[in-house]
Amino acid sequence: MLHERRQVFRTTGGGTVRVQPSPHNNSTEYIIMTNANANDGKTSPVLPTLEQVYALLKANYKPARFADRDGEIWGHEYSWNLARSSLQDLEKYGKSYVSKHSDRMGDGFSFGPDLVIIR
Repeated sequence: MLHERRQVFRTTGGGTVRVQPSPHNNSTEYIIMTNANANDGKTSPVLPTLEQVYALLKANYKPARFADRDGEIWGHEYSWNLARSSLQDLEKYGKSYVSKHSDRMGDGFSFGPDLVIIR
């Protein structure tokens, strides 16, 4: 059974990486959050929430490639899985991409933790 609590994962160069269980009860995934030390002048990017990433993707994805796919064939949480994947990209690479085929405008774009779209 998952317990809702935060644990210090590791401390590096004035920053602390924390891990907490995913908000989904039956998930074995963990959300990793990073913060710079408050006494240190350096700051690390603050990651957006899953809901914020979902809202950005929903506003910019073609519906037929996002929320319209939620269901029996693609899975009931298809759009949320795309948002989770984008959030993981932000954690790991600092940037996430959407292809021109999925972009409402047909150009494709990238975005960072600040959720600013770059086309």
